[in-house]
Amino acid sequence: MKNKPTPSNNVTCPFVAKHSADVIGVLSGWDRLRMRGTLRSLYQPRVLLRYLFVCQVLLKGFKHYSLDLTRRILEGAEQMARHSRRPWLYLGSARTSKEELARQIAHQDHIQRGLIAIVRCVEPCQTYEMRGLTPVLKDAKCLHLYFYHQHPVFGFMHLRLQTWFP
Repeated sequence: MKNKPTPSNNVTCPFVAKHSADVIGVLSGWDRLRMRGTLRSLYQPRVLLRYLFVCQVLLKGFKHYSLDLTRRILEGAEQMARHSRRPWLYLGSARTSKEELARQIAHQDHIQRGLIAIVRCVEPCQTYEMRGLTPVLKDAKCLHLYFYHQHPVFGFMHLRLQTWFP
């Protein structure tokens, strides 16, 4: 038998009340849900070396491989913006609120669903540098892409993508 969720703190939820027969739990929190995904294992030099071996990338070709990957990411993102007829914007300062800008664009363009804009900005990152035959992690700055979407169920959301390997 299902335990029925009950609104806590005297907060009523019309959706839960209407669909109580099908609701088995309630997740509540602040104003957003944050999911973060990274390829953390690639931040271990031993794993990176294995990855390069599997991809048949020579260590002397690592820089070229990384730059080509960045180029393909940027071309794909720009093509996505163009295909969707949405802004492809570069911000000269990481201090500018990308979220506020995206919300303004969504409001101005009456975006109810789909891609709002892709915003580019240089921000701190960690990346590799080859020192001889050894990959060494270093702090750097690189271009990040922010894909802002209006989702029909989840609402306003974004994905942040670092363009430099990993």
